[in-house]
Formats: sequence, structure tokens, C-alpha cells
Amino acid sequence: MAINILIGIGGTGAKIVESALYLLSAGVGPKPKVIIGLVDQDNSNGNVVRTEQLLKLLVRLRAHFAAGKANRIDWTTNEVAGGSSLFSIEVEPLFAETAHWRPSPDNMPTLRHVMQHQDMSDDEKALFNLMFRGDGASSANAEQTMDLGEGYRGRAHVGAAALVSAINHDQPEFLERLVELMQASAGGEEVRIFMAGSLFGGTGAAGFPTIARLLHKLRGPDNKQRIQGDKIHIGGSLMLPYFRFGPPSDENANVITSAQLLPQARVAVEFYQSLLQQEKVFDRLYVSGWEKMFDLGYHEPGRAEQRNPALLPELVAALAAMDFFTLDAKDLPANAPLVAARRDTATFGWADLPAHPQLKRSLYDRLGRTLRFAVWWRYRVEP
Repeated sequence: MAINILIGIGGTGAKIVESALYLLSAGVGPKPKVIIGLVDQDNSNGNVVRTEQLLKLLVRLRAHFAAGKANRIDWTTNEVAGGSSLFSIEVEPLFAETAHWRPSPDNMPTLRHVMQHQDMSDDEKALFNLMFRGDGASSANAEQTMDLGEGYRGRAHVGAAALVSAINHDQPEFLERLVELMQASAGGEEVRIFMAGSLFGGTGAAGFPTIARLLHKLRGPDNKQRIQGDKIHIGGSLMLPYFRFGPPSDENANVITSAQLLPQARVAVEFYQSLLQQEKVFDRLYVSGWEKMFDLGYHEPGRAEQRNPALLPELVAALAAMDFFTLDAKDLPANAPLVAARRDTATFGWADLPAHPQLKRSLYDRLGRTLRFAVWWRYRVEP
């Protein structure tokens, strides 16, 4: 039975994981368990906090209704015979106490701290200044001294540098935990790792390819970690720009703007095209977005205020994860990215939800049943 790991990278990745958690709570996905991880530099990002709160709630609910409890739910009996799919799939945080990994701690508030600028030689400082905007840059364009407390603010190259340093040196527990899970492959167990994030913005754009390439190298034939590479499968869901936000309240703020989203996405698409041609990083890569971007109407660069509403493209991306986890291993390899589409640009219905035939039957039945129960509970039990 496979070990399934779902990792949301950045705020968009966290929202995709949030949608996936609702699917899993309805019984849509792989059994018996999915391990959940969240990667974000912004420790108080509202999207990440909300997703982790949901994960903790589902863990408590499942424990409350487990075997031996007074209100136990029967998850072993077939649904036709009276069993239930509600909470039937166990979810577990990546670490003992939390799902969230923050790459750079509080004592490393800028890229200069992360890269140990004070210990660099003159040649290293010259190279560092060439790659990242330093003292001569305006406050809106600074990169070396940009406060990382609210994430990477649309600067993927800054995030990639900070992430590589954190993974390999400063905060190695994330990689150590993934290696521990991947080592189950040495005993013949299949391990599936699915990542979700955006190809625009900061943390997702920086972390998605960086972490994927790192994991791909770990499954190479010359790895020294006792990992059986052919048992490790890597998938991912990349989000194209699907929402836009209002202008920042401070025009000199060091943040990404809506006008920068599409140009950044175009450059990122070219990067992924080159990456996929050179390296077989992903067994299966999904790409989704939305034709007309949702207008959020406000601009929050990070912290608790970045608490965006749930949007339909995130459900589509979450279904990509369920597709990846539930396919037969022989059907996983895909030679090109998979793209979601709908039948009519003016509407979106059940038939537009992307899933392989077996998953689609489960989706219609279990998610539909859960939605009906939720509506009944909301308006009849707790009006």
C-alpha cells in the first residue's frame, strides 16, 4: 500500500491543500492515509493558518469517531452494507505537531542573513550583488535586505536561494522527514509525493521546482539514502494566474502587483518547458488556471490578512492530487503536462470536474452526499 504525501507550497499551495482536505474528509481519495505538509516562509499567512487549522480539526474529528469511541463511525464495512465514507481517509501532519515548515527562522530576516553575507569574500560579495539587488536599490526593489517575514513577495529567485540554503543547512528537518518517508521504498513500498503551488508569486514559484528537483535527485540510482528510485513517484499541480488583487496601499511597497502576474507566468512557463525537456522531474504534472481571473479587490502581501476566499480552480487542482494518488502505478507516467478544461466557458458543472472514471464515480457519490449533508446541517440543525 502506497505512502501518499501532499505538500502545499506557498499561499496558493495551502489553498489547494485546503480543497484537498475537504475531498479527503468526504472519502474522495486514496486509502488509508495522506500525509500533509505545508511550506511557507510567512509564518502567519492567513491561507496557511486556515489550512492547518482545518487539518487539526479533521485529525481530532477522526479520533473522536474512531473504533472504541461511543460515537464511532464504521469505516471498515462497505457503504452499501451500511458503512460510511465520511472521514474514512486518515490525514496526518508531516511533523509530529505541525504540517508547516518555515524555511528561514526569525533570526534570519533577510537574504543577507540567510546567505551569511558578513562572512563572504570580496569576490563572493561581488557575485551576490550581481545576482540580487543590494544597497543601491530602492525600497520597492530591494532584494538582499527585503524582509522575509511576509514571504518572498513575487521574487522567486530570492526564494529559491533562501530555500536551498534552508533545506541543506539552516532548517534540514523538512528534507530529513521526506527522506525518512521515502526510505520505505527500500522495503518495496510505493511512495507518492504530490506538490501543489503557483508558477507566479513568491514561495510557490520558488519552492515548487526547487523541492521537486531535490526529490527527483534523491530517487537517482546513485543516491546514498537507501531509497529505491523506481518506487518513488513525483507529481505536481501548477497554477497559472487565476486571481488578481487591488493596488497596494503604499505605491513604494516591496510587493508583487497584478500587472506583474502574467509576465512572470510567461517566463515561468518557458522555464518549465526547458526543465521538462532536460530532466524527467515529474512522473505526472498537471496545469490549471482560469480564463478570466477572479478579482479579489484588495491587496494583502502576507501575514494573517492574506486570507483569500476559496476559488473553484483550487478544487480542480486538488482533484489533480486525488487523480495522482488513485491511479494505478503503470498509468502514472505522462509524457506531457495535463491541462484541465471545461465544456462551456460560461458555466462549470459536475461533468467538468477532471477525474479518471473510477475516481469520478467516487467523487459524484461521496462529495455530493457530503454537500447535501452539509447543507442540511447548516440550515436545519444549526440555522
